[in-house]
Amino acid sequence: MANVKLVLLVLLLCSIFNYNEACPSECQCSEASEITCDSIDALPSSSELFDSHSQITSVSILNSRSITEIPADYFNDLAMLTTITLSDNGLTTLNLSSFKYLPKLSSIDLSDNPIDCNTDIAWLNTWLAASDGNQVTGLCSSGESVSDYLGTPDAANLLKFTFKQENFEIQEASEVLKIIVERDKDFNNDVRAKVVSELHGVTDEQFQVLNKLLTIKRDYNREDIRIQIQDDDIVNLEERKVKLTLVPESLTALGKSAALVILDDEVSSTPHGGVSANTTSTPKDDDEPGGSAVWIIIVIIIIIIVVVAVVAVILWTKKSKAQSSTTPAGQQAAYSAVQGEGDKKVYNATTEEIA
Repeated sequence: MANVKLVLLVLLLCSIFNYNEACPSECQCSEASEITCDSIDALPSSSELFDSHSQITSVSILNSRSITEIPADYFNDLAMLTTITLSDNGLTTLNLSSFKYLPKLSSIDLSDNPIDCNTDIAWLNTWLAASDGNQVTGLCSSGESVSDYLGTPDAANLLKFTFKQENFEIQEASEVLKIIVERDKDFNNDVRAKVVSELHGVTDEQFQVLNKLLTIKRDYNREDIRIQIQDDDIVNLEERKVKLTLVPESLTALGKSAALVILDDEVSSTPHGGVSANTTSTPKDDDEPGGSAVWIIIVIIIIIIVVVAVVAVILWTKKSKAQSSTTPAGQQAAYSAVQGEGDKKVYNATTEEIA
């Protein structure tokens, strides 16, 4: 028992050591998913700070007057991040491009920064309108509070991603299926969102999103999520559910979720609700029930048509020859071609029939 406790203690110490080893030396990283960088000369690179801490919930960068801006893409793809504290630095502005794919961010603290309150930070008003729980604190360099400068949150510029349908029943299939995603506004640039799936009772191998990064082009207002569901050949009576969530790239866009229920082919014949099959999907086997019978019927019909056509041509040809031989010109031609007694008999017989 003592040996087991010793092993567990060693593993715990190693995990703590490795966790702190991945943290930049000028910062502190806790196992409670918090990172604090206090009184630093320069920002650590985004990869250095976050690559080993993708599940962090809080980031604090404090008391560093040499930090005057946050680089583009710095806070990127941190799914659990809720709080960013940037107090007592030298920030004069805050760019939207610094924040991407942050679905749970709800608090930005800009206290004690010489923020220039102008149109460069107007995007924060749209972000505040995305959720009642979003908040930004701090003062402008003029002494006015940032929230007062931004005014009442206005959703006029808030982009919304929506599903064409929010609830789906999908049967197991080998085809690539498409779920339609729309946006509610026209923009002069492409907009992007990530597709995040939560699986319940279904494996990653059976349910696959083929295009997890969705881009809606500037000239279009819709795009398709392509999914593939493999039939596991097992009869499943219990519902298997998938939650699809759109996580926008921009903080000024709002995502949406849709619920999918996967039905077993052997249990229900419900058609794809709001889901269309891709025309380039994998062809079905020839021995699928009903498939080969259709082809056999088609082949039989073609053969019958060909036979009827051939018989019709033969009958028409015989009739034409018979009519040709009963005319005077035909008689003369037959007579000129007659050679020998046997042929003459044929001619005489023809002459008698005409008479």
